[in-house]
This record gives sequence, C-alpha cells and structure tokens, in this order.
Amino acid sequence: MTFETSLECIRNGSIWDPNLDKYRMLRGRVHAKTATLWIGIGQLLLVTLYYIALLSFYVKFELEDSSDERSFRAWTFRLLKAQLIAVSIHALFLVLLIHVARTGTMADCLLLFVISTSSMVVNIFEQIALNGALFWQQSSHSLALYKSIILMCCLVPILFGLLTVCTYYRYLCDKQIFGEISLQLEALYQEVQHVETPSQADPAFDGKEEATSYCYI
Repeated sequence: MTFETSLECIRNGSIWDPNLDKYRMLRGRVHAKTATLWIGIGQLLLVTLYYIALLSFYVKFELEDSSDERSFRAWTFRLLKAQLIAVSIHALFLVLLIHVARTGTMADCLLLFVISTSSMVVNIFEQIALNGALFWQQSSHSLALYKSIILMCCLVPILFGLLTVCTYYRYLCDKQIFGEISLQLEALYQEVQHVETPSQADPAFDGKEEATSYCYI
C-alpha cells in the first residue's frame, strides 16, 4: 500500500470502522456510546431519587424527638452521612460518564466510574457470601436468602453497565489512536510535498537517467 493510498484510507475511514461488532452491545443492536449514555442517565435518575429519600429520612430523623439512646442516634447519623457522601460521589461519576458519552472526550474519566462500579461489585459479592453463610448456619433464616436473591438481581444490570462502559472506553482509545495516525500521516504528506525532485535539484538533469523511486508503506 502506497503512502497516498494509506492517507486516503485514513481520511475515508476505511481502515477503522467505528461500527464494528466489538463496539456494539446486545448482539450488535446498540452502539456502546448510546448504551453508555442511557445507562448513565438511568442510573443518575435512580441515584437522585435515592439521595432524596436518604435526605428526607435524615431530616425527619433529626427533627423528631426520639427517646432512643444517644449512641444509637449517633450511629444512625454517621451511617446516613456516609451514605449521602457515597451517593454524591457516585452521582458525580455519573455526570462525568454522561459528559463523556455525549462529547466523546475525557475518556480517562471513565476509569473513575469503572473503579467505583468494580468496588460496588466486590461489595455485593461479599454481601452475597455473608448472607449465604448466614442462611446455611440458620436454615430457618429466610431473610438472608431473600437478600441474596435481591443482590444477585441487582448485580446483573451493574455488570452489564460495567461491560458497556469498558467497551466504550475501548472504542474511544481506538478512535484516538487512529486519529493520531491520521494526523501524523497528513503532516508527513505535507513534508513530502515540499521535498525537491531530482530534476528540480539538479539543473543538468536531462531526464534520461533513471529517477529514484520512493515507496511508502
């Protein structure tokens, strides 16, 4: 393949196809970019509702005059504050995820979402293992079994979202690589255009001598 042919292929996008099956989800029906955008919007909506519920419970618990022990109230406040902070951080990651899905820039921000979701998956597996051990120790304790089933049902969409974001990150990395290759080829092509031919460099060149040929790969 000559240099001009390679440059033309890069410009036309015939070397890299952004619609390959490896960049699509659900058996090629949805592109990873679209799937990532909708996953981010859906999770942000759920996280917002959960945050509002936590905040209302926190305010209600603080205003009510309860006769509970102070240690229990202090523990509850710490738990609610930790939950609010965790949900706020996850919401920030979701906002970054939606921004990346809409603009196609700042691909490294996806790693924050991947790390956060991976830690969530590990925590869910730990909870499932703990509930499973509790269920086997107390066979009549059906609550642990129900919790494990709910956690496993929640784990499926989380894993799908993680896989989708990783696929989209791969897509952005490949897009950046081929974009850099295109820029380098164009810059090299512009430099080659200014290189003098042997007939221009030597006035005594009569055209009978064999010209030097250049081959670009």
